[in-house]
Amino acid sequence: AAAERLSGRRTPGAKSPHPSIVTDRVSLGGMQFDLLLGDEDAKANLNVIFHAGGRRDCEQAVSRLSGVFDSQFIALRPAVDSQASRSRPGNRQSVSQAADSTATFGTFGGDSNEEETLDPHDAPPAFRSWGEVFDLASMSRLAGDDRQVAAATRRMTLFGRGQLNVSRADDEAILAVARTVVEDGVARRLLQRLRESPTIDVRLVLMQAVSDEQDRRRLERLLGRASVSFSLWVESTTAQSRHQHYAVQTLDVFGQTRTIEYSFE
Repeated sequence: AAAERLSGRRTPGAKSPHPSIVTDRVSLGGMQFDLLLGDEDAKANLNVIFHAGGRRDCEQAVSRLSGVFDSQFIALRPAVDSQASRSRPGNRQSVSQAADSTATFGTFGGDSNEEETLDPHDAPPAFRSWGEVFDLASMSRLAGDDRQVAAATRRMTLFGRGQLNVSRADDEAILAVARTVVEDGVARRLLQRLRESPTIDVRLVLMQAVSDEQDRRRLERLLGRASVSFSLWVESTTAQSRHQHYAVQTLDVFGQTRTIEYSFE
């Protein structure tokens, strides 16, 4: 079954042709290991959502994507301010503010005189660990351990290159990213076109689903069909103890492979 999931063959009722998560359990020398292998580029990137859509969009995305968790566990503590400047009412920076920030964060391209959304890929990460997204102490106290972090983050990430792999992402992850640029109705139309055309270049699908040229350029930066970042949750259990280890392998801004590791005791 695991081999079938990794091969990309669709199972009945699957929302995407290729799974973003593969799970397994292994017993070695009296220890049990629960493994959770994830495609980080197939998860909605909260740093991108925060910078592209603002704090409110990010909070809503966390609420939808974490699924079983009550909003009391969501405690966003961003390290920097959001660079959002999209065209929705009440959520746009002035042209002068955007221009002042362009030297540091860049734009999506086009004429420098155009009113463009700042590129969330160039902004510094707002969240560097899950302790800056969730109230881990309250979560652990209610659940009895930290294993719920792995369950809550199956559809979202803080890592990866920031471009969502729509071939592996589930519907809610695609909608969460698309809503930072377009309204819900357009985001759902785009999702439908992506599902109807699973092998077509994302840029061509965007031309069919999104009429605004500037929105299409923004979404081209946020959506793709490739993955370069992966993660592994390992929970080791004995009769006396349980430990969790989390490792993410991704590419840094220089194209070099980087591994980030966390441990939960």
